[in-house]
Amino acid sequence: MEISFDEIRSIQRKERNIASLSEVDPDFYRDLVKYIKKLLDGYDKGNKLENARVLENTIKVSRDIMEKRLQKIVLKALKAVKTGEYLAKGMTREERRLYDDLVEVLRNYKSVMDAILSGDYEPRREDKTEDETIEADGRETVINEEDKNIVLVRTRKAIPRFVAPDGNEYGPYGVNEIVKMPTEIADVLREQDLIELI
Repeated sequence: MEISFDEIRSIQRKERNIASLSEVDPDFYRDLVKYIKKLLDGYDKGNKLENARVLENTIKVSRDIMEKRLQKIVLKALKAVKTGEYLAKGMTREERRLYDDLVEVLRNYKSVMDAILSGDYEPRREDKTEDETIEADGRETVINEEDKNIVLVRTRKAIPRFVAPDGNEYGPYGVNEIVKMPTEIADVLREQDLIELI
């Protein structure tokens, strides 16, 4: 089935105006891909300005639809775990797979919560909160609590050497440099638009 921009806008309006998922064809996303490919093909062949405008609007509206539907699917999955009712009506094939995966993950987590509340919970190795041991490529690596406060960032501008409130020196950094630094320092630099988190 061929979809049009008007149909996409109509779905967006429904998603915005009703609390439940609007009924869409199970192949909606597959049809959407075909439509976007057609717009891209038209863009390559000419009439670039008009096709670029339609393509940009299509992507913007489609993203809004996906985000609204995702929120509703997460809520449906939570409700399904609580009530035991399967609530996948009106979903696309891709959304149904997501819903099934979410329900399974949430059910597993609910069983952990139930075990905690019944006093039968035994933490697994990966659930430990102090110095943790994780397996990567068959080796064990110890992660200290301090390491959890380190983030990876990319510099957006050149940053001269500076002394941070923790007393340590940082920098100098060039543009587009990838750097590890404590979260609190990254937060300050990000507020000044000097870095972005990776």
